[in-house]
Amino acid sequence: MTRALRFALSVSLWTPGIVSTDAGSAPRPAAVLAQPAQGGPAVEPISINNNRAFAATLVGKVLTVHLEARVGEWHPEGDNDPGIVVKAFAVEGGPLQVPGPLIRVPEGTEVRASVRNRTDERLVLHGFYTRPAHSSDARTTVIVAPGDVQEVPFNAGSAGTYFYWAGSSADGQMVRENGRDSQLAGAFVIDPPGASVPDRVFVFTSWRDVRVVDGQEVTVSRFLINGKSWPDTERLTYDVGDTVHFRLVNAGISVHPMRLHGFYYNVDSRGNEAVDTIFPAGSSHLVNTERLPTGQTFSLTWRPTRPGTGCFIVMTRCTSSERVISTADS
Repeated sequence: MTRALRFALSVSLWTPGIVSTDAGSAPRPAAVLAQPAQGGPAVEPISINNNRAFAATLVGKVLTVHLEARVGEWHPEGDNDPGIVVKAFAVEGGPLQVPGPLIRVPEGTEVRASVRNRTDERLVLHGFYTRPAHSSDARTTVIVAPGDVQEVPFNAGSAGTYFYWAGSSADGQMVRENGRDSQLAGAFVIDPPGASVPDRVFVFTSWRDVRVVDGQEVTVSRFLINGKSWPDTERLTYDVGDTVHFRLVNAGISVHPMRLHGFYYNVDSRGNEAVDTIFPAGSSHLVNTERLPTGQTFSLTWRPTRPGTGCFIVMTRCTSSERVISTADS
């Protein structure tokens, strides 16, 4: 009989002063998500993207991908719970997705992208440029007016875990406070030459807005893993002895100490939207908890060594100054 580890993706929220239902011990009053009636036509549903399918198919050494931004209704909790109206990305003509469609290509691929803006605000697009991009001049920003479309050709560049994102602000900063813009982000993975290693890609986003709860205005937050908040996140199962690879992207507003409950894991790379440092094969960066700041990425490898039930805890704290990296004894 195969011995297996059943594995959950969890969020532990330690942020005083914010009404949230992400903490495992907190009540989950779904009604706090409900928005005041605004009239107008119904919006389309948003699909949850588990980052298993790619946005487009590679032909030779060229990837042609057509994205568009639209407005839809997203359900970060149960599908029958109240939805939230946000902007999201889609492959042109396809369903909206949170997080945005996964763009994945081999190193050096020529990318021919187009982005259409079907919202009523300008779209300021980041992340469609050649990696690495060490200077601000190399990090091209594309502005797409409402109803317009922009062609964005570029060479993917060097291997790594990156992401793309958009908002309505042109200041070049990754500000995710606006609930309506908060889900305009997706993973951009560039594989090294040769066959890619099987892995899973997890994009962390967040949502924050003001709601009336018990007659009082409060700030309501959600912290998401591939579009869902705990306990509606994905469940994973691995066999004892498997080699497991994750790529993590933090496109949200909070620092996340990433704790693998009951196991150590090796950090294989660290980066952000524009650059990624891949550590040499065999180098030891063994940790139980690794800090993932907003706008940052890292990849990891781990092996389940015993059967049972485990949890990858995404901790969200009210301060970013605490040292949380715990390194195993060598």
